[in-house]
Amino acid sequence: MPHISSTWSLDTIGSNSQKRRETHTHIIEFHELIRTQTGRTIKIYGFDGGGEFGQGTQEFQNGKIHDWAKERGIAIIKTTAHSPWQNGKQERAGRAITEKARAIMIDLKIPIYLWPFVVDSVVRVINLLPSKVTPNGTSPHEAFCKAVNMHGEATKPYIKHLRTYFCDAFYYIKPAHRDQGDKFSARARKGKLIGYGDLHGRIYWVWDPELHKIIRVNAVRFNETEGSETRHPESEEQLHEAVFVD
Repeated sequence: MPHISSTWSLDTIGSNSQKRRETHTHIIEFHELIRTQTGRTIKIYGFDGGGEFGQGTQEFQNGKIHDWAKERGIAIIKTTAHSPWQNGKQERAGRAITEKARAIMIDLKIPIYLWPFVVDSVVRVINLLPSKVTPNGTSPHEAFCKAVNMHGEATKPYIKHLRTYFCDAFYYIKPAHRDQGDKFSARARKGKLIGYGDLHGRIYWVWDPELHKIIRVNAVRFNETEGSETRHPESEEQLHEAVFVD
Protein backbone atom coordinates (compact mmCIF):
# COMPACT_ATOMS: atom_id res chain seq x y z
CA MET A 1 0.00 0.00 0.00
CA PRO A 2 1.60 3.33 -1.02
CA HIS A 3 2.10 5.73 1.86
CA ILE A 4 4.28 8.71 2.74
CA SER A 5 5.95 9.05 6.12
CA SER A 6 8.53 11.33 7.66
CA THR A 7 11.76 9.48 8.42
CA TRP A 8 12.23 11.58 11.54
CA SER A 9 8.73 11.78 13.03
CA LEU A 10 7.04 8.81 11.26
CA ASP A 11 3.96 10.98 10.75
CA THR A 12 2.23 9.13 7.92
CA ILE A 13 -0.17 9.94 5.12
CA GLY A 14 -1.72 7.01 3.30
CA SER A 15 -2.48 6.97 -0.40
CA ASN A 16 -5.74 5.29 -1.33
CA SER A 17 -4.84 5.15 -4.98
CA GLN A 18 -7.01 2.66 -6.81
CA LYS A 19 -4.51 2.62 -9.69
CA ARG A 20 -0.73 2.48 -9.42
CA ARG A 21 -0.29 5.27 -11.95
CA GLU A 22 -2.13 7.69 -9.64
CA THR A 23 0.45 7.45 -6.84
CA HIS A 24 2.94 9.95 -8.25
CA THR A 25 0.12 12.51 -8.50
CA HIS A 26 -0.63 12.08 -4.79
CA ILE A 27 3.04 12.62 -3.97
CA ILE A 28 3.06 15.94 -5.82
CA GLU A 29 -0.17 16.98 -4.08
CA PHE A 30 1.35 16.06 -0.72
CA HIS A 31 4.48 18.07 -1.50
CA GLU A 32 2.44 21.18 -2.29
CA LEU A 33 0.28 20.69 0.80
CA ILE A 34 3.30 20.63 3.12
CA ARG A 35 4.89 23.61 1.39
CA THR A 36 1.74 25.71 1.57
CA GLN A 37 0.65 24.80 5.10
CA THR A 38 4.03 24.86 6.84
CA GLY A 39 6.24 27.08 4.69
CA ARG A 40 8.77 24.24 4.55
CA THR A 41 9.92 22.49 1.40
CA ILE A 42 10.75 18.80 1.34
CA LYS A 43 14.22 18.45 -0.16
CA ILE A 44 14.69 14.67 -0.25
CA TYR A 45 12.34 11.81 -1.09
CA GLY A 46 13.17 8.16 -0.64
CA PHE A 47 11.36 5.53 -2.72
CA ASP A 48 11.49 1.75 -2.74
CA GLY A 49 11.72 1.63 -6.52
CA GLY A 50 8.10 0.66 -7.08
CA GLY A 51 6.64 1.40 -10.49
CA GLU A 52 3.66 3.13 -8.87
CA PHE A 53 5.88 6.13 -8.12
CA GLY A 54 6.21 6.96 -11.79
CA GLN A 55 9.96 6.38 -11.79
CA GLY A 56 10.04 4.39 -14.98
CA THR A 57 11.83 1.15 -15.70
CA GLN A 58 15.29 2.68 -16.06
CA GLU A 59 17.22 4.12 -13.16
CA PHE A 60 15.67 7.61 -12.99
CA GLN A 61 15.73 7.99 -16.75
CA ASN A 62 12.11 8.32 -17.78
CA GLY A 63 10.08 8.70 -14.61
CA LYS A 64 7.48 11.40 -14.04
CA ILE A 65 8.57 11.84 -10.43
CA HIS A 66 12.21 12.17 -11.45
CA ASP A 67 11.39 14.86 -14.01
CA TRP A 68 9.24 16.75 -11.52
CA ALA A 69 11.91 16.55 -8.79
CA LYS A 70 14.75 17.52 -11.11
CA GLU A 71 12.98 20.72 -12.14
CA ARG A 72 12.72 21.73 -8.47
CA GLY A 73 16.13 20.62 -7.25
CA ILE A 74 14.66 17.86 -5.10
CA ALA A 75 16.85 14.83 -4.45
CA ILE A 76 15.45 11.33 -4.89
CA ILE A 77 16.95 8.31 -3.17
CA LYS A 78 15.85 4.99 -4.61
CA THR A 79 16.49 1.66 -2.92
CA THR A 80 18.03 -1.20 -4.87
CA ALA A 81 15.93 -4.14 -5.98
CA HIS A 82 14.81 -6.61 -3.32
CA SER A 83 16.37 -4.60 -0.48
CA PRO A 84 13.52 -3.64 1.88
CA TRP A 85 15.98 -3.13 4.73
CA GLN A 86 17.19 0.05 2.99
CA ASN A 87 13.75 1.52 3.62
CA GLY A 88 13.22 -0.12 7.00
CA LYS A 89 11.10 2.43 8.86
CA GLN A 90 8.70 2.91 5.99
CA GLU A 91 8.46 -0.84 5.34
CA ARG A 92 7.57 -1.45 9.00
CA ALA A 93 5.07 1.40 8.96
CA GLY A 94 3.40 -0.02 5.86
CA ARG A 95 3.24 -3.48 7.40
CA ALA A 96 1.72 -2.14 10.63
CA ILE A 97 -0.95 -0.22 8.70
CA THR A 98 -1.83 -3.22 6.54
CA GLU A 99 -1.98 -5.67 9.45
CA LYS A 100 -4.19 -3.42 11.57
CA ALA A 101 -6.53 -2.64 8.68
CA ARG A 102 -6.80 -6.31 7.76
CA ALA A 103 -7.56 -7.34 11.35
CA ILE A 104 -10.28 -4.69 11.65
CA MET A 105 -11.92 -5.70 8.38
CA ILE A 106 -11.92 -9.40 9.26
CA ASP A 107 -13.17 -8.89 12.82
CA LEU A 108 -15.95 -6.47 11.88
CA LYS A 109 -16.77 -8.15 8.55
CA ILE A 110 -16.29 -4.91 6.65
CA PRO A 111 -16.83 -5.17 2.86
CA ILE A 112 -13.59 -5.14 0.91
CA TYR A 113 -14.53 -2.07 -1.13
CA LEU A 114 -14.42 0.04 2.05
CA TRP A 115 -10.70 -0.64 2.55
CA PRO A 116 -9.57 2.94 1.69
CA PHE A 117 -11.60 4.30 4.62
CA VAL A 118 -10.30 1.62 6.99
CA VAL A 119 -6.69 2.32 6.01
CA ASP A 120 -7.17 6.08 6.33
CA SER A 121 -8.69 5.66 9.81
CA VAL A 122 -5.85 3.38 10.92
CA VAL A 123 -3.27 5.92 9.73
CA ARG A 124 -5.05 8.77 11.51
CA VAL A 125 -5.12 6.90 14.82
CA ILE A 126 -1.49 5.74 14.57
CA ASN A 127 -0.41 9.34 14.02
CA LEU A 128 -2.13 10.36 17.26
CA LEU A 129 -0.73 7.61 19.51
CA PRO A 130 2.56 7.72 21.47
CA SER A 131 5.37 5.94 19.67
CA LYS A 132 8.56 4.28 20.92
CA VAL A 133 10.54 5.50 17.93
CA THR A 134 9.74 9.22 18.09
CA PRO A 135 11.65 11.76 20.21
CA ASN A 136 10.59 11.45 23.87
CA GLY A 137 7.93 8.91 22.94
CA THR A 138 5.55 11.54 21.59
CA SER A 139 3.01 10.86 18.88
CA PRO A 140 4.10 11.14 15.24
CA HIS A 141 1.68 14.06 14.93
CA GLU A 142 3.35 16.03 17.72
CA ALA A 143 6.86 15.17 16.53
CA PHE A 144 6.05 16.38 13.03
CA CYS A 145 4.40 19.60 14.23
CA LYS A 146 7.42 20.47 16.35
CA ALA A 147 9.76 19.67 13.46
CA VAL A 148 8.05 22.29 11.28
CA ASN A 149 7.89 24.81 14.15
CA MET A 150 4.14 24.75 14.70
CA HIS A 151 3.15 26.11 18.09
CA GLY A 152 0.33 26.04 20.59
CA GLU A 153 -2.51 23.57 20.73
CA ALA A 154 -1.96 22.50 17.12
CA THR A 155 1.01 20.40 18.22
CA LYS A 156 -1.01 18.27 20.65
CA PRO A 157 -2.97 15.29 19.31
CA TYR A 158 -6.72 15.90 19.39
CA ILE A 159 -8.61 12.68 20.20
CA LYS A 160 -11.98 13.78 21.57
CA HIS A 161 -13.65 13.08 18.24
CA LEU A 162 -12.47 9.47 17.96
CA ARG A 163 -15.18 6.82 18.23
CA THR A 164 -15.36 3.04 18.28
CA TYR A 165 -14.70 2.09 14.69
CA PHE A 166 -17.67 0.80 12.69
CA CYS A 167 -20.06 1.62 15.52
CA ASP A 168 -23.67 2.55 14.76
CA ALA A 169 -23.92 6.08 13.39
CA PHE A 170 -27.32 7.78 13.14
CA TYR A 171 -26.90 10.52 10.59
CA TYR A 172 -29.30 13.40 10.07
CA ILE A 173 -31.45 13.50 6.94
CA LYS A 174 -31.55 17.11 5.86
CA PRO A 175 -34.96 18.57 4.86
CA ALA A 176 -34.00 18.73 1.19
CA HIS A 177 -33.72 14.93 1.16
CA ARG A 178 -36.97 14.17 3.00
CA ASP A 179 -40.58 13.86 1.89
CA GLN A 180 -41.88 17.28 2.86
CA GLY A 181 -45.45 16.02 2.92
CA ASP A 182 -44.73 13.37 5.54
CA LYS A 183 -44.44 14.96 8.98
CA PHE A 184 -43.73 11.60 10.60
CA SER A 185 -40.91 10.45 8.34
CA ALA A 186 -37.61 9.54 9.96
CA ARG A 187 -35.21 12.38 10.65
CA ALA A 188 -32.15 10.10 10.70
CA ARG A 189 -30.81 6.94 9.11
CA LYS A 190 -28.65 4.27 10.67
CA GLY A 191 -25.25 3.62 9.20
CA LYS A 192 -21.74 2.66 10.28
CA LEU A 193 -18.82 4.95 11.11
CA ILE A 194 -16.08 4.30 8.56
CA GLY A 195 -13.93 7.43 8.61
CA TYR A 196 -13.01 10.91 9.76
CA GLY A 197 -13.33 13.87 7.45
CA ASP A 198 -11.14 16.25 9.45
CA LEU A 199 -8.91 16.43 12.52
CA HIS A 200 -11.49 17.67 15.01
CA GLY A 201 -14.68 15.69 14.45
CA ARG A 202 -16.63 18.26 12.51
CA ILE A 203 -17.04 15.84 9.60
CA TYR A 204 -17.40 12.05 9.52
CA TRP A 205 -17.81 9.41 6.85
CA VAL A 206 -20.74 7.04 7.33
CA TRP A 207 -21.58 3.93 5.33
CA ASP A 208 -25.28 3.24 4.83
CA PRO A 209 -25.49 -0.50 4.03
CA GLU A 210 -29.15 -0.32 3.00
CA LEU A 211 -28.57 2.44 0.47
CA HIS A 212 -25.11 1.13 -0.47
CA LYS A 213 -23.81 4.67 -0.11
CA ILE A 214 -20.92 6.39 1.65
CA ILE A 215 -22.06 9.71 3.07
CA ARG A 216 -20.08 12.69 4.33
CA VAL A 217 -21.94 14.07 7.36
CA ASN A 218 -21.61 16.74 10.03
CA ALA A 219 -24.75 15.93 12.04
CA VAL A 220 -24.47 12.47 13.56
CA ARG A 221 -24.97 10.54 16.78
CA PHE A 222 -22.95 7.49 17.71
CA ASN A 223 -23.89 4.37 19.65
CA GLU A 224 -20.72 2.63 20.83
CA THR A 225 -22.43 0.21 23.23
CA GLU A 226 -22.13 -3.52 22.62
CA GLY A 227 -25.41 -4.99 21.50
CA SER A 228 -26.49 -1.57 20.31
CA GLU A 229 -28.87 -3.15 17.82
CA THR A 230 -31.15 -4.08 20.72
CA ARG A 231 -31.33 -0.57 22.14
CA HIS A 232 -33.24 2.46 21.09
CA PRO A 233 -31.11 5.15 19.38
CA GLU A 234 -32.66 7.88 21.53
CA SER A 235 -31.20 6.44 24.76
CA GLU A 236 -29.23 9.48 25.92
CA GLU A 237 -26.55 7.62 27.85
CA GLN A 238 -25.39 6.01 24.60
CA LEU A 239 -25.19 9.19 22.56
CA HIS A 240 -22.06 11.29 22.37
CA GLU A 241 -23.44 13.98 20.10
CA ALA A 242 -26.80 15.68 19.73
CA VAL A 243 -26.61 17.92 16.73
CA PHE A 244 -29.82 17.20 14.82
CA VAL A 245 -31.29 20.57 13.89
CA ASP A 246 -33.92 21.43 11.28
